[in-house]
Amino acid sequence: MGDRAPATVTVYNVKGREDDVAGVLTDYGFASDYDGSHVTTLKEVVNGATFVVDEASLGVCTELGADLAALGVSYRATQDAKYEYDGEVRMYTPELGTNICTASQDGDILVAGSDVEKLVDVIRSYVSGEIEPDTATMHDLREAVDRGDLLTGRKWTLALAALAS
Repeated sequence: MGDRAPATVTVYNVKGREDDVAGVLTDYGFASDYDGSHVTTLKEVVNGATFVVDEASLGVCTELGADLAALGVSYRATQDAKYEYDGEVRMYTPELGTNICTASQDGDILVAGSDVEKLVDVIRSYVSGEIEPDTATMHDLREAVDRGDLLTGRKWTLALAALAS
C-alpha cells in the first residue's frame, strides 16, 4: 500500500474550469471534508475552496500540482510529515511558477537555521555599516531577499492571498 499521509489543497482561478478541477480532485481522493462522505462536486469548486484527503500517497502534491497547473489553476497544497518524510507545502501561480517548501506537522513552512543565519549575516553587515551600500552590496541584499522569498514561499503566499480576496 505504501506510505500515506493526510493532504490538503486550496484552489484559486477556477472559474470556467470547475468541472476539470472537480475531476482532478476526485481522481486523487480529495473531498470537502475528512470523513469522505462528501465527494468533490462541481458546486464546491469555487475560488479559495479547500479540499482534504485522510490518506494520500506520499508525494501526492507533486502529481496533483502538475495536473492543476496544467489547467492553469493556482493552488496551495500541503501534505503532513510522516515517519522519516518531511511535510511539504507546494504553491503555484501561473505568474510565479511552482514553489516547494518543507512543512511542519501543522502545515507551517520550516526554514533551516543555516539558511536563516545566512540571511541575517548579509542584513546585519549592511545595517551595522560594516559594508558600504555599493552596487555589489545591494546585489547581495536583493539575492538575500529573493532567497528568503523562496525559502518561505512569501511571494506565493501573498499572490494566493490576493486571489482569495
